Amino acid sequence: MASPVEDIKSRLNTAEVIGRDVRLQRSGRYLKGLCPFHTEKTPSFFVFGDRGTFRCFGCGEGGDLFTYVMRRDGSNFPDALQLLASEAGVELRAQDRDPDADRQRRSTRAALEEAAKLMHRLLREAPEATGTRAYLEERGVSEQMLTAFRLGYAPTRGSPVTTHLRQLGTDAEALSATGLVRDDDGPPRDYFFNRLIFPISERRGTVIGFGARALGDATPKYLNSRESDTFRKGNHLYAFNLAADAIRREREAVLVEGYMDAIAAHQFGFTNTVASMGTALTHEQGRLLAGSGAQRIVLALDADSAGAAATRRGVDVLRDAGRDAADAEVDFRGLIRHEARLSIDIAVVELPSGEDPDSVIRADTARWRALLEAAVPLADYYFRWALAEHDVASIVGRRRAVADLTPVITEINDPAVRAHYYERLSHVSGVPVEELRRAAPRRQRRMGAAPATASQPVDRVEEGLLELVLQAPPEAAGAVAGLNASYVSDPSLRHVIEALAQSAGNPSGDSWESVLEGLDDQSREQVEAVHARVAGLPALEGETFDSALQVTMLRLRERRILEELREVGAMDDGAAASARSRELGAQKRSIEMAMRELSVLTHGPTA
Repeated sequence: MASPVEDIKSRLNTAEVIGRDVRLQRSGRYLKGLCPFHTEKTPSFFVFGDRGTFRCFGCGEGGDLFTYVMRRDGSNFPDALQLLASEAGVELRAQDRDPDADRQRRSTRAALEEAAKLMHRLLREAPEATGTRAYLEERGVSEQMLTAFRLGYAPTRGSPVTTHLRQLGTDAEALSATGLVRDDDGPPRDYFFNRLIFPISERRGTVIGFGARALGDATPKYLNSRESDTFRKGNHLYAFNLAADAIRREREAVLVEGYMDAIAAHQFGFTNTVASMGTALTHEQGRLLAGSGAQRIVLALDADSAGAAATRRGVDVLRDAGRDAADAEVDFRGLIRHEARLSIDIAVVELPSGEDPDSVIRADTARWRALLEAAVPLADYYFRWALAEHDVASIVGRRRAVADLTPVITEINDPAVRAHYYERLSHVSGVPVEELRRAAPRRQRRMGAAPATASQPVDRVEEGLLELVLQAPPEAAGAVAGLNASYVSDPSLRHVIEALAQSAGNPSGDSWESVLEGLDDQSREQVEAVHARVAGLPALEGETFDSALQVTMLRLRERRILEELREVGAMDDGAAASARSRELGAQKRSIEMAMRELSVLTHGPTA
């Protein structure tokens, strides 16, 4: 019996789904177009319809339909499974998990939606909201934006949200889970009072939490609904549900800080704008942006000192989220090393002192558009910051400037642009260009996604990786946390391994049950069978674990290269195909050598 994943793949045409986002043209037996995941002028993104896979020979991204949707939407496997199952008409059976937990989750989501409707209605109709409506009118928020963003109002008196949700039959546990009710020192009552409400939605538009601005002198000025299993502020971007299509269409995302900044941008036509909701950009938000389909991300945060600090942190987060692999090598231990390259362009808007995006946009949209177009490229931004931060007239200052700037320069994809900045840094520091190049850091980074392979009843290598992760000794938490699960072709196994890697070494990490959440029945049974096989077994010793992990990852990497070699054979560009084939052949030989050397280190030389 086919699993839901296999059923979905058989019903959906991969080229059709990808073709909605990428303009594909026939190239021999296959289709090609401009890659949606990195900036390029010559198409190197191929779709192999007969296999249901895609591959970009420019940035290395590749995989099956699930990989594509997860990369495009910045989503996880359960979300992609739900989305594609709905499109394919595949029914996902209820999982063998606690039905009470499922019911509670649905009840919480329904309560959040009802709360959003009520507070929106209060804003529009309640007499006590007159001042709030006047405030929005004074700020220039249009009726269209009030509706699109579902803005709301929390009254000064009473607890209308709590009362309303109770009347609808919401139980105490679901009420608490909404983050909208407090019962710390008395009966349950509303969490927000006398505030303008900003509903926060996930990618598909489902309300998951709320932001609130004080309308009087209450502190803090901005407040969010309490965090819960449903809502973690750092995992989401405000207005992402409204901006996602424009971001993919324009290949550009603009990041602002506040709710009103995002609303103003959308009102005046800059619909590819999202907000970090007043906090420093988190790695989860960075991954959302990097996976949004944007080839250029523009940071437009406030011009004050706090905004400048947030910009520097945000740039670093986006650099980490947007790196792609290049110049891969395999060292004698079988570890893959290469210089990092950025798959996205990052730029920074220099806002006039004392202004924010909201004020600039409402005063002069042409000026805002010009600021976006003139955004400072990443390397220029870092040069300005480093030269202001360090006294390059001193040896110590020059050394620190070189240490800060060389990692940024090595990440630049274009060799000519990279050479320009090396020359510039050489001029500033007095260090010869070749010396700077030799000193440039080499970093172990994530490689591209693994290709999907034909459906197999059991993949022992991939299941073996999961077994290793489950048997990892405590001291190997760092190795597990840095594990690259993208070589795993089975989407459900990949999802579980990634979840375990993310929670490695974190005592408050996800439980085993939450790791399995969202899997279909068949995938869940497969994963639980692996878990049962290793349950009760002792953790592997450090050296044994290290060796087994390296061998397993090398075998998965080798399979990836063999698959890509077959795909290269389908390219109609003889020169490009030949060059890529030679590069892959060299990588394959490096892996084979590393496997032999690892075998000698583990078992000793053979006679």
